[in-house]
Amino acid sequence: MPTIKSNYLRQIGIDADNVPSIIYRPYVEIRLQYKRYLNKIPYLAVVDSGADRNLFPGEIAEQLGIKIKD
Repeated sequence: MPTIKSNYLRQIGIDADNVPSIIYRPYVEIRLQYKRYLNKIPYLAVVDSGADRNLFPGEIAEQLGIKIKD
């Protein structure tokens, strides 16, 4: 099986005992673009190999020119 190396974000999280602690999350640097618009947005995305869907804040969609329903 191939090995993938990743950078890690250091963040404050809550551990199993409900105590704040430092956690590390793998991330990749990506650029988001919608259709053929020239506006490309650099973004740090957390790698979640078990995720069934991708989620981005609505503000990112608006910056890309995607209309969000109210």
